[in-house]
Amino acid sequence: MECATLKDKINTVNNEVKETSFKAKTNIKSEEEINQFLDGINSVRGILNDKIERLNNIVIKVESISWADNIDDECLRILNELIASSRDLHSVLIKDYVRYLNPLKLRGICNSEIKNYKLALDSFKEVYSDIESVFFFLPKDSEFVALTTRLNAI
Repeated sequence: MECATLKDKINTVNNEVKETSFKAKTNIKSEEEINQFLDGINSVRGILNDKIERLNNIVIKVESISWADNIDDECLRILNELIASSRDLHSVLIKDYVRYLNPLKLRGICNSEIKNYKLALDSFKEVYSDIESVFFFLPKDSEFVALTTRLNAI
């Protein structure tokens, strides 16, 4: 191979290496940027854990209401407001889950926290639905009323 041709080839390859090196250096995030990213993930984890704790506390409190008896009309009105508020909250939280958390989950970010958050959302929905059944639907069900009367007689 002629020296001039070899020089051209070497220069071409050298320029390609330099260009690739420059692109690689500009694509690699600085340590500060990586730390900010990781801080963001930790922030999301904290927010989710706070929401999980809050939802689980609400579930416990609503469950305790489901065992109440001798409910008057005022209590039924307040319970109806509780159910409506719970439905609204659940709707907002599910929309946020789909919009913000599902994409993170698909990328493998905060998987355990997102799973626990979804479980807390499901428990919340179940408990306010149970309250609705116990106080508004089942008392109107003649079979349920008859069964409850027989059980109370025992």
